[in-house]
Amino acid sequence: METERDTQRIDERVAQEKADILQALANTSGIVSSACKAANVSRMTYYRWYNEDPDFREKADDIKELQKDFAESLILKKMKEGDTT
Repeated sequence: METERDTQRIDERVAQEKADILQALANTSGIVSSACKAANVSRMTYYRWYNEDPDFREKADDIKELQKDFAESLILKKMKEGDTT
């Protein structure tokens, strides 16, 4: 039988795993499969959290958006420099 203390430990572990996957997502340029591997979290778990936890989804989307902005800025810089390769 699960006790309140067990539930609290599980909640704390899940919160840490979510923080770990978000950090890994930032470190892997928003690539989910690489982040999951780095954080040792399955893609199925990542997408369950993404679909069921609005706060997690918002943080993941923010990381992905920052990565897109960074990539776009690099592309624009290259274009301005005349480098189209």
